[in-house]
Amino acid sequence: LFRSDHKKADQLYRDFKIPDKMFWWLKISALAESLDWDEMEKFAKSKKSPIGYLPFVEICVKRQNRFEAKKYVSRVNPEQRVKAFLLLGDLEQAAESAIEHKNETELNLVLSKCTASTDPNVVDKINRAKAQALKK
Repeated sequence: LFRSDHKKADQLYRDFKIPDKMFWWLKISALAESLDWDEMEKFAKSKKSPIGYLPFVEICVKRQNRFEAKKYVSRVNPEQRVKAFLLLGDLEQAAESAIEHKNETELNLVLSKCTASTDPNVVDKINRAKAQALKK
């Protein structure tokens, strides 16, 4: 995998019956390590990921490539999307996602990441959503 021999890696995966989840983790880690973003995108689109798409976001962010990470956020399952947006540093989208799910824990998490330099409209929006949740 680290030598970009994808066909051989796929053959070894089949021959040694490596579990899907382990293979996907290894492959995306190797692709990110070799900065082969095009191949990672092809791999992500090849079939449904058994590990989900949050690991793609995490690995891209770990390699300081937020541009690539943004490609996978829409594919992250809704329960993990707030975390994905927070990894990208996109508090506004994280807040929108938390409000959409009406999840007070997620709202508090996003609010905890807000600083003095955060757009006050984002903080207000979260506080209004929390107040509405408490009324119900």
